[in-house]
Amino acid sequence: MSISRIVEELGVVKNEPTFLQRVDGLAQTAYEIIVSLRLQDGHPTNLNSRNLSDYIPPDMVQGADFETVTAVVVDYLERERLDYDIGLSKYNDSRTPSDPVTRNRALFAHHVKWWENNVYTKKKKRIDELVDRTLREGFTDLTKEVARKLLANEQESIGLAKLVEEGIDDFQGKEKLLKAMLKKKFYEALELEHFDNPELLYDISCLTQMKKEGWRDLNDEELVRKLREEEMPVELAERYLKRKLSSEIIVLENHLIMRNEELCDYVLLPRVRGYGAALQQLQQACLEDPHSLQPRTLNGIIRPLTIEEQVKVFVENYAKGRKLLNIFLDSCSAIVYRGNSSRFKVLPLSSQLLSISSDSEISVLEVDYNEIDVPEFDSNDAAYRVPLSLEQYISHPVLNELLPDLALRREYGKIAGQSNKKGYVFSFFVEPNPAKDVLKPLYLNHLDSELYVDDFKMEAEFQFIRLVRGNS
Repeated sequence: MSISRIVEELGVVKNEPTFLQRVDGLAQTAYEIIVSLRLQDGHPTNLNSRNLSDYIPPDMVQGADFETVTAVVVDYLERERLDYDIGLSKYNDSRTPSDPVTRNRALFAHHVKWWENNVYTKKKKRIDELVDRTLREGFTDLTKEVARKLLANEQESIGLAKLVEEGIDDFQGKEKLLKAMLKKKFYEALELEHFDNPELLYDISCLTQMKKEGWRDLNDEELVRKLREEEMPVELAERYLKRKLSSEIIVLENHLIMRNEELCDYVLLPRVRGYGAALQQLQQACLEDPHSLQPRTLNGIIRPLTIEEQVKVFVENYAKGRKLLNIFLDSCSAIVYRGNSSRFKVLPLSSQLLSISSDSEISVLEVDYNEIDVPEFDSNDAAYRVPLSLEQYISHPVLNELLPDLALRREYGKIAGQSNKKGYVFSFFVEPNPAKDVLKPLYLNHLDSELYVDDFKMEAEFQFIRLVRGNS
C-alpha cells in the first residue's frame, strides 16, 4: 500500500513542522555542511565564514535559510575546535587562519584523509548507525503497541506503524536531542579520541532558531503560549533560554478552556473509586471524542479541570440557564500540607495528581513539602472552615491563588450569594495539623447550594466533568 493511500485512509494530515522539527532540520543541514567542508577536497582557497553561504548548494538547505545555517556552522566550528585537537591547525602559529570555516575546509586529498583517520572513523560510523536504527525501531515498536490498544481496526494499526517506519511522523523532533546526547555518550564510552559534539550542535541550532523567531523577546505569557502551539516542553525552553518561567503563567496558559472562544458544553462522567481510575476514564473518553475540548498540559496530557476552570464552566452554564448543582466536582488542583503544623500550599494545577496510576486507589500522596516552590499559607491567618461573606470571599488569600481572575471570582461570588439561602457565599476547608507532609486533590462542592472547596471525603470516589463542543 502506498504512503499516499495510507494517509488518505487514516485521514492523516501532515502539519507544518513544529519548532523542534525546524531545529532538527537546521542541525542536520549544518552537520552535513560541516562534513562536506572536511570530507570533500577542492574547496576554494578564499572560502570563509563571510562567503560560506555563497558555496552552499541550494538543495542542501532543507527549508532553512542560508543566513541561519551559516550562523550555526560558524558558531559550532568556533566552539568545537576539532581541527586543533587533531593537529590540522596549530595554536600559536601565525600561519593558522583565525577564520573557523577556512581552518576546516579541505583543499587537498590529504586533508580529507586526515579527517577520516582522526574523526570520521569506521567506529564512529558504526555508533551513529546503531543509535539511529535502534531508536527508530524503538519508536516504531512503541507506536505499534499504542496503536494496537487505541485503534479498533487492525488495518489502521498496520497503517500507522508504516507511517512511522517511513518517516511521516517523526515525533515532533523530540527524539532528536535524545539521539544527539546518546551519540555523544557512546563516543565517550567507547573512547573515541576525537569526535564531533552532536549535543552542542543541537543546542546551537535551537538557540539560533529561537533568536531568529524572536523567542527571547517574548514575555512569560507569550512564551508559554508559543510553547503550547509548538508542542514543546517547558523544561526544554527553560534550559535553552536560561530562564525560569512563572509557574502561575504556566498554569494559566494550561487552562486552555479559559481562553477558548468555542462554545463548550460538559458531560458528567460516572463516579469511580480511585483518582487514577477516574483520570483514566476521563482520558479514554476524550481520546474517543475527536471534538473533545478537554484541556491538556503543555506536554499533551489530557487532564481534569482545575478549580478555576470548574468555576468558569459553572458561570458560563449558569448564564445559559443550566445550573451545575448538587454534585461534588473533582479537579486537578491540590493542597499540600506541612506535617504537624498549620501551614499549607495550594497548586492550581498539580502534576503529581496526573501521575497517579490508574490501578492505584491512592488519592493522598506523601511529598516533601519544602520541595514544592509556591506561596505558603497559614490556616491561622485567615478564615478557614467557616462561612465567608462576599467581601471575605473576594479578598481571601487562597482563593486569590486558585481563582486569580478577579472578574470571574466576583461573578461566581454573586451567583453563589443568590443561590445560597443560608446567607453566605463560600467556604474553604483545610485539615488542621495533619500528621505528615501530604498532597491531596481539591474538589468543588455545589451540594445543596453550599459552595465550598475541600479535600476531605468519606469515600475515595471521584467524578470529573468532560468538556465537549456545544450544539449551537
